[in-house]
Amino acid sequence: MRSNHPTNSEPEEEGTPTAGTSTLNTLARRARTTLIVLTAMFLAGLVGHLHWIADLFAHFVVHVAAVTLGCAIILLIARWTRWSAAAAVLFAAELVVMAPYLMGSGLKAAPSGDKPALRVLQFNIGGESSDWRNFIDWLRPRVDSLDVIVLLENTPNWQAAVELLKREFPEHVEEVRSDSSGIAVFSRLPGSNLKIRYLGQSRVPAVELRAYFGVRPITLIAAHTYPPLGKYMSDERNDQLHELAKWMADAPTRHKILLGDLNVTPFSPWFRRFLESTNLIDAQYELGLLPTWAPGPFPTVLGLPIDHTLISTNLGVTYRSCAARFGSDHCPVITVLRSIP
Repeated sequence: MRSNHPTNSEPEEEGTPTAGTSTLNTLARRARTTLIVLTAMFLAGLVGHLHWIADLFAHFVVHVAAVTLGCAIILLIARWTRWSAAAAVLFAAELVVMAPYLMGSGLKAAPSGDKPALRVLQFNIGGESSDWRNFIDWLRPRVDSLDVIVLLENTPNWQAAVELLKREFPEHVEEVRSDSSGIAVFSRLPGSNLKIRYLGQSRVPAVELRAYFGVRPITLIAAHTYPPLGKYMSDERNDQLHELAKWMADAPTRHKILLGDLNVTPFSPWFRRFLESTNLIDAQYELGLLPTWAPGPFPTVLGLPIDHTLISTNLGVTYRSCAARFGSDHCPVITVLRSIP
C-alpha cells in the first residue's frame, strides 16, 4: 500500500510546511516578499532619469545586491528553486551595473615612482556639527604632504581651522556661509590661480584652480551640488551638474580634475550622463568603491560614495582613502594622482 505522505528523499513543494521546515519556509516567504521589493527598487533606479524618486533608488544598488544575495541563499536552502533562480537573475543584473567598479575597467593605473604626485584632500565638514579641533590634530602630521585641500560646507564655526590652513598654503580662496554651501580651497601648487564661480539659479559657489602639476598646466574644480531631496533640489542638482560639465569642457588645459560632494552615486543615470558628457573618469574605477557619507550613527562603510574625484584620461590614481568623520556625516578623502604618458 503506497503512503500519501512524502518520504524524506522527496523534495518538498515550494511553500509546503512540514514539521522540520516551517521556520525555514517562513524565512523563505519573507525572502520572496523582500525580493519583489528589491526588484522594484532596482528597476526604478535604472530609469532614475524619469523621476527624482526613482533616481533615489539608484544610489542603493550595492545595498540592494547584498540583500538580494541573502534572499537567494535563503530561498536556495529552502529549495524554493524558482524563486532562488529569480534572485540569482536579479543579483546578476545588479553585478552588471556594478561591474566597472568591480573589474577596474576604464582607468589606466598610474606609475607610482617616476612621475610627480598630486595629493589632494577633500572634506565636507558637515557645517556646525563637526569637530574642527580633532580634524586639525589629525591633519597636522599630513599637511606638509598635501598639495591641495578642499573644505565644503565652510561655516563661521570653522574659521579658526581655516585661518590655520591659510598659514600653511600660500594660495587660498573661500566663501563662508551659514548654510551648507560654503567652500574653501587651499593650494601650494606652482602658479596657483583660484577663483569662485557660481552654479545654478541658487548661486552655489564652486572654485576653479589653475596651476602647474609638474610642468603640465592643470585645471581643478571643486564643487558641492544640492542633495536630491525633492523635485526642486533634484532638478537644481542636475542643472548644476550640467553647468559643471560645460565648465570642464571649456577648461583650457588637457589635465583636468573635478572633485567634491556631488550628491550623486556612480549608479545614477544622471552621473553616467555626466561622465559621458565630460569624458572624465571616476577614480573609483581602479581602486574600487569608497563610501564617504553615512547618516547619523551608521558606519561609513555602509554609506554611499558621493564624494567624487573625477579625472581626465591622462591622469591616473595610485591611492585613495577615507579617514574618520570628525563629527561630520562625511569622511575626509585623500587622493594621490599621477600623470600618465
